[in-house]
Amino acid sequence: MQFIAAVNRGREFSGTFGINAAQLDRFAPLQMDYPPPEEVKLLLARHAELSQSLIEQIVDIANKVRNSPELSASLSVRATEEACVYLKHPLMESDQRRLLPEVLKSSFCGRFSGRFGDFTSDVGAVWTLIQRELRDSSESK
Repeated sequence: MQFIAAVNRGREFSGTFGINAAQLDRFAPLQMDYPPPEEVKLLLARHAELSQSLIEQIVDIANKVRNSPELSASLSVRATEEACVYLKHPLMESDQRRLLPEVLKSSFCGRFSGRFGDFTSDVGAVWTLIQRELRDSSESK
Protein backbone atom coordinates (compact mmCIF):
# COMPACT_ATOMS: atom_id res chain seq x y z
CA MET A 1 0.00 0.00 0.00
CA GLN A 2 1.29 3.49 -0.84
CA PHE A 3 0.21 6.88 0.44
CA ILE A 4 1.07 10.26 -0.92
CA ALA A 5 1.04 13.21 1.47
CA ALA A 6 1.85 16.89 1.22
CA VAL A 7 3.33 18.79 4.13
CA ASN A 8 4.77 22.20 4.77
CA ARG A 9 8.06 21.45 6.51
CA GLY A 10 10.37 24.05 7.90
CA ARG A 11 10.41 27.24 9.91
CA GLU A 12 9.10 29.39 7.05
CA PHE A 13 5.61 27.90 7.43
CA SER A 14 3.55 29.35 10.25
CA GLY A 15 1.03 27.22 12.10
CA THR A 16 2.87 23.97 11.43
CA PHE A 17 4.45 21.52 13.82
CA GLY A 18 7.63 19.50 13.53
CA ILE A 19 7.32 16.01 12.13
CA ASN A 20 8.54 13.16 14.27
CA ALA A 21 11.79 11.61 12.94
CA ALA A 22 10.21 8.14 12.91
CA GLN A 23 7.36 9.44 10.75
CA LEU A 24 9.76 11.26 8.43
CA ASP A 25 11.68 8.01 8.00
CA ARG A 26 8.57 6.46 6.43
CA PHE A 27 8.39 9.06 3.63
CA ALA A 28 10.52 9.74 0.59
CA PRO A 29 10.60 13.56 0.57
CA LEU A 30 10.26 15.17 -2.81
CA GLN A 31 11.02 18.88 -3.09
CA MET A 32 8.86 20.60 -5.68
CA ASP A 33 9.07 24.09 -7.09
CA TYR A 34 6.16 26.09 -8.43
CA PRO A 35 5.83 25.61 -12.20
CA PRO A 36 4.70 29.08 -13.44
CA PRO A 37 3.03 27.95 -16.69
CA GLU A 38 1.01 25.35 -14.80
CA GLU A 39 0.10 27.84 -12.09
CA VAL A 40 -1.15 30.27 -14.76
CA LYS A 41 -3.25 27.49 -16.36
CA LEU A 42 -4.69 26.53 -13.00
CA LEU A 43 -5.61 30.11 -12.14
CA LEU A 44 -7.06 30.79 -15.60
CA ALA A 45 -9.31 27.76 -15.29
CA ARG A 46 -10.52 28.82 -11.85
CA HIS A 47 -10.78 32.56 -12.56
CA ALA A 48 -11.94 32.90 -16.15
CA GLU A 49 -13.22 36.40 -15.32
CA LEU A 50 -9.63 37.65 -15.15
CA SER A 51 -7.44 38.32 -18.16
CA GLN A 52 -4.54 36.03 -18.92
CA SER A 53 -2.12 38.97 -18.82
CA LEU A 54 -3.27 39.92 -15.31
CA ILE A 55 -2.88 36.35 -14.04
CA GLU A 56 0.54 36.07 -15.70
CA GLN A 57 1.59 39.29 -13.97
CA ILE A 58 0.42 38.00 -10.58
CA VAL A 59 2.28 34.70 -11.05
CA ASP A 60 5.39 36.48 -12.32
CA ILE A 61 5.52 38.70 -9.23
CA ALA A 62 4.85 35.69 -6.98
CA ASN A 63 7.79 33.87 -8.56
CA LYS A 64 10.04 36.89 -8.05
CA VAL A 65 9.09 36.76 -4.35
CA ARG A 66 9.60 32.98 -4.24
CA ASN A 67 13.07 33.28 -5.78
CA SER A 68 14.20 36.30 -3.76
CA PRO A 69 17.42 35.36 -1.93
CA GLU A 70 16.88 37.91 0.85
CA LEU A 71 13.61 36.38 2.07
CA SER A 72 13.53 33.66 4.70
CA ALA A 73 10.08 32.39 3.62
CA SER A 74 8.14 31.91 0.41
CA LEU A 75 4.63 32.13 -1.06
CA SER A 76 2.29 29.24 -1.67
CA VAL A 77 -0.11 28.97 -4.57
CA ARG A 78 -2.80 30.03 -2.09
CA ALA A 79 -1.40 33.57 -2.24
CA THR A 80 -1.91 33.85 -6.01
CA GLU A 81 -5.32 32.19 -5.66
CA GLU A 82 -6.33 34.72 -3.02
CA ALA A 83 -5.22 37.64 -5.18
CA CYS A 84 -7.38 36.34 -8.04
CA VAL A 85 -10.40 35.90 -5.76
CA TYR A 86 -10.07 39.51 -4.56
CA LEU A 87 -9.60 40.91 -8.06
CA LYS A 88 -12.70 39.25 -9.49
CA HIS A 89 -14.92 40.52 -6.67
CA PRO A 90 -17.68 42.77 -8.07
CA LEU A 91 -16.34 45.77 -6.13
CA MET A 92 -12.92 45.44 -7.78
CA GLU A 93 -13.62 44.07 -11.24
CA SER A 94 -14.02 47.49 -12.86
CA ASP A 95 -10.55 48.70 -11.89
CA GLN A 96 -8.38 45.61 -11.38
CA ARG A 97 -5.07 47.07 -12.62
CA ARG A 98 -5.31 50.11 -10.35
CA LEU A 99 -6.22 47.94 -7.34
CA LEU A 100 -3.57 45.29 -8.02
CA PRO A 101 -0.93 46.86 -5.72
CA GLU A 102 -3.27 46.85 -2.72
CA VAL A 103 -4.45 43.32 -3.46
CA LEU A 104 -0.85 42.07 -3.66
CA LYS A 105 0.01 44.02 -0.52
CA SER A 106 -2.71 42.08 1.28
CA SER A 107 -2.36 38.67 -0.39
CA PHE A 108 1.43 38.50 -0.65
CA CYS A 109 2.82 40.80 2.04
CA GLY A 110 0.32 39.62 4.62
CA ARG A 111 2.16 36.30 4.75
CA PHE A 112 5.42 37.85 5.96
CA SER A 113 6.53 39.50 9.18
CA GLY A 114 7.73 43.03 9.72
CA ARG A 115 6.60 46.51 8.66
CA PHE A 116 5.86 47.71 5.14
CA GLY A 117 8.12 50.74 5.54
CA ASP A 118 11.06 48.71 6.85
CA PHE A 119 12.70 47.26 3.75
CA THR A 120 15.05 45.21 5.97
CA SER A 121 12.07 43.16 7.21
CA ASP A 122 10.56 40.39 5.09
CA VAL A 123 7.28 42.24 4.53
CA GLY A 124 9.17 45.42 3.60
CA ALA A 125 11.35 43.51 1.14
CA VAL A 126 8.29 41.88 -0.46
CA TRP A 127 6.44 45.21 -0.72
CA THR A 128 9.50 46.87 -2.26
CA LEU A 129 9.79 44.03 -4.79
CA ILE A 130 6.07 44.27 -5.68
CA GLN A 131 6.25 48.03 -6.18
CA ARG A 132 9.37 47.71 -8.35
CA GLU A 133 7.85 44.96 -10.51
CA LEU A 134 4.59 46.88 -10.99
CA ARG A 135 6.49 50.07 -11.86
CA ASP A 136 8.77 48.24 -14.29
CA SER A 137 5.84 46.53 -16.01
CA SER A 138 3.93 49.81 -16.40
CA GLU A 139 7.02 51.55 -17.81
CA SER A 140 7.58 48.80 -20.36
CA LYS A 141 4.09 49.27 -21.81
